[in-house]
Amino acid sequence: MVRAAEASGRMAGSRIGAGNASAAYGPNAASARRTSRGMMVTPGVAGPAMDGVVSELHARGKKLLRAAEGAAWGISGKLPRPRQYCYEALQVTRYDAGQHFLAHEDGFPPHLAASNAFQRHATLLGGATRFDQLGLAVRPRKGKLLLFFPAFADGSADPRSLHTACDAVDTKYVTQQDTDPRPRAGATLSHTMLPNPWR
Repeated sequence: MVRAAEASGRMAGSRIGAGNASAAYGPNAASARRTSRGMMVTPGVAGPAMDGVVSELHARGKKLLRAAEGAAWGISGKLPRPRQYCYEALQVTRYDAGQHFLAHEDGFPPHLAASNAFQRHATLLGGATRFDQLGLAVRPRKGKLLLFFPAFADGSADPRSLHTACDAVDTKYVTQQDTDPRPRAGATLSHTMLPNPWR
C-alpha cells in the first residue's frame, strides 16, 4: 500500500478539516497542527494492486463491524443514500521525522454533521496514536488496525476520541478509513438514532 501511494505521485501536504480548523484557517486548510503528507485513495488512483488492497480492507472492516453486505452499504467515497453506510476514501499519510497531527477529533462538530447529513461513526486506523482524554497510547502492529468510534449513535461527537499523531521519530506511514452512516430522508442528526450495524 505504501509503495503504491508513493508511486502514485499524489502525496501532498496534509490539510485539516473544518471540524479541527480555527476560523483563522478556514475549512480544509493547511496548518502547522498537521505537518504530514498524504493522499485520498479513490478507485484507480494508485493502480489495480491498491484497489485490491482497499477492497480487502473494506471487506475485513465490514466483518469487524458485523455489517452485512448489500443494500446497507453505499459506494465507497460517495455520499450514501438515506439509511446507508459508506466508507470514505481511504487516507494514506506519511510523517517524516518531527512531523505530527496535534490533538484532533475525527467526529464532526454538530453544525458540520448537520450540514453534511451524516457523522463519522467508526474509524479504522493503522499507526501510533495517543488518546489524550483517556491517557491511552496505541502502538501499531503489522497486520493489525485500531477500531474506535468518534461519535455516538445520536450523531454527537465523542470527546473521549480526541487523539494525537505524535512527532514521528523517523518516517512512518498511517492508513485511516472512516465509516459514515446517513439518517433516513428528512431526519435531522440531533433527533435521529442512526442505524448501527455493529450491535
